[in-house]
Amino acid sequence: MHTFSNASEEPVRSLNFNTPAGWENYMRDLGELLASGDATPEEIGRVASRYDFEVV
Repeated sequence: MHTFSNASEEPVRSLNFNTPAGWENYMRDLGELLASGDATPEEIGRVASRYDFEVV
């Protein structure tokens, strides 16, 4: 598990690179699953497996 925080009063901008390409598709599909209300660990795992990784 990870998180990001800003310990100052100044606004923060973050630039994130994900490789290989395609992560944006996983995030889109995961977002749709979460919005549907059907996001069980098994369903999240099925989405992840379409992008060749495993959520642990």
